[in-house]
Amino acid sequence: MKEQAQEKENFHEAIKRGVRITEKETSKEKFYLVQFNPKILDTEPDRVALCVNGEILTFSRGIPTPIPQRYKECAEHTTYTDWRQDPDSFDRKDGYRKEEIKKMRYPFTVINEITEDQYKEIKAVGDKEVSKYLKDKGLQRA
Repeated sequence: MKEQAQEKENFHEAIKRGVRITEKETSKEKFYLVQFNPKILDTEPDRVALCVNGEILTFSRGIPTPIPQRYKECAEHTTYTDWRQDPDSFDRKDGYRKEEIKKMRYPFTVINEITEDQYKEIKAVGDKEVSKYLKDKGLQRA
């Protein structure tokens, strides 16, 4: 109860100062350890790229990866429509009946929920590896 009152007071003080508060800053975000499925087709990208509010994160496939809840929701909502024909239901007028199916563009498995500290720790290791890779290739982080 005290935490809610303090959070509400901080929120109102920030508004008085003209600070823009986003939902991400006012609520505790959950973090997950997920594993994106390997690509099935050669046309699929090697890495999964998700963008939320202008922030882009890329994730490797087939490797357990920490992910904030907002990116998990983005991946869940990234779908495409596929069609399945039922060969047993032929209609002379319409031909084979087609069934519309929504599929996830980047299917994944949630391994478990993790804490924010665990997320930051795992992400720091990944950031070091990416920075080293970019330095070896003579590239810079954007």
